Amino acid sequence: MKRLHIIYIISILLLSFTSCSNEELAPAQKKGTLELTVSRFPLPAVSTRAVEADLNVDVIDPSGEEATQHFAAGYVPAKIILTADKEYRIVAYTSNQNTWQSANNGLGEPCFLGETTASVEEDATVYVNYQVPMINYAVTITLPEMFDDYFKSYTFTVSDGLDGGRSVRIAEGQKGYFSATRGFQYELWATNTDERTSHHSPIEVEVVEGGKCYNIHYLYGTDINTGGIDIVITDDIDQEDIDF
Repeated sequence: MKRLHIIYIISILLLSFTSCSNEELAPAQKKGTLELTVSRFPLPAVSTRAVEADLNVDVIDPSGEEATQHFAAGYVPAKIILTADKEYRIVAYTSNQNTWQSANNGLGEPCFLGETTASVEEDATVYVNYQVPMINYAVTITLPEMFDDYFKSYTFTVSDGLDGGRSVRIAEGQKGYFSATRGFQYELWATNTDERTSHHSPIEVEVVEGGKCYNIHYLYGTDINTGGIDIVITDDIDQEDIDF
């Protein structure tokens, strides 16, 4: 019995020694640090910390060896510890990727999405300052002065393409937002105080850019008819940096 007891103790000691040896042989994992700053581009007219805080961040190991690290908007740490000697994908985005078109009663709202990369080295810190691009653009309308003196009503409609896509009615002072993957077309119906309707066929804008605002300016014109001269309106378009 005493002999069995001694063998049992020796077995435990051998297992402990083997376990310690394995831990000593296991190489320490190399680590590096990512200091990440993300912000929207274009920036609002008044930039605040709250603007930066509305961006989610995913840090992705393209090799798939490590799980994606997801940081919700407002909870992105100042320093992110990562396995060294790797290049990571950094994806930043606002939370409205699937809802921006329906926001503001269908007018839409700005939406941001983009990605960059960062290489992390052992015992080193890599600094990344990334401006996340806006993936849609805005359209607005500017009517001529004293418009209400000559016209009793109007309807300004913008749609994102000629194939019956999304269509939005926009009033002066409003912005409608559309995906930068396609252009837009617009048209205006206006009825003057003599109950005459002014209308032009839809006008298409094919080349667009995310983060821009397309301001459709309307001007006065004249139209000669059998009853005299009517005041009508003609259009012009400006491309501006968007102002939130």
